[in-house]
Amino acid sequence: MDLSIEVILSILETDLLTYISAGLMIMLDLLILAIGVIYLVFGFIFGTRKSLRRALSFIIPFIIFLCSIDLITKLIANGDISLFVSFFEPVEGTITLKQLGTQFLAEYLYNGNLEVADSSKILEFAEAIFITALRMAIYIAGLLVITFGVAPFIRFITWLTYRVQIKGQPKRKMRWSSRVAGMGIASLRYILLLFIFIIPMYG
Repeated sequence: MDLSIEVILSILETDLLTYISAGLMIMLDLLILAIGVIYLVFGFIFGTRKSLRRALSFIIPFIIFLCSIDLITKLIANGDISLFVSFFEPVEGTITLKQLGTQFLAEYLYNGNLEVADSSKILEFAEAIFITALRMAIYIAGLLVITFGVAPFIRFITWLTYRVQIKGQPKRKMRWSSRVAGMGIASLRYILLLFIFIIPMYG
């Protein structure tokens, strides 16, 4: 059976995309595994006390953030952006971020058909999408701030306090039990981080 060049190219393209996708998934798995090994190594080096301090420096701010994310989303969504909008077009009254985002989504989903986009059901649907997207963006931004800002700052403060407390005292040798416990804490922390960063992908 003769195959045309277009069919052959189509088959090759499909196979190539499959191999690339499989290769990327393998690389992602290897990356996750490598980071997990690094966490275990650092847990072994730091021991129980330091590993626990590093874990709590992230977990406590994250729990506080998670409990307040709905309030943060509400405050941002209802924030007055009339001054910002006035730079682009005349504004009458107050315009919130939620109103602007909802109207934009409604018009985008229905190709600029204002009559359809202004119906109450469509606006409710667009508002739900906007709030969900805004909440996810706040969640990701909060994770980045906690991971690279709040947690390192807390670790620095606790480390500084600890150094002041033990100043002048002889350095104690770390026990193997402390190192093994540190590896356990580090592995649990890594599993928790994986779960936390995967949450936005699944809503």
